[in-house]
Amino acid sequence: MVDKNKINIEYELEPLHLQKVDKAFKLGEKGSVACLDLIEKSINKMPGQAQHAIAGALSELMLVCYAMASTEEQAEELISLAHKYTLAKWESR
Repeated sequence: MVDKNKINIEYELEPLHLQKVDKAFKLGEKGSVACLDLIEKSINKMPGQAQHAIAGALSELMLVCYAMASTEEQAEELISLAHKYTLAKWESR
């Protein structure tokens, strides 16, 4: 039986499926911004600790990747793909 909660990385997507992927990707971006806003509100009371709070958030997101992926390699591919998107976005600023 296939677990519908498992992550399935597919690099060749049909055009209609790309719209759903883009929508989901943007949802993830907005959720991350909301998370960072929450961290920012709390971290003001803890000077010098922002990097630790962000590391904690990244750690949990990566843990979810491993927990939901079918294999460790698939989780690492997803994390690597996210890293590539991040670098491309950073370099385009």
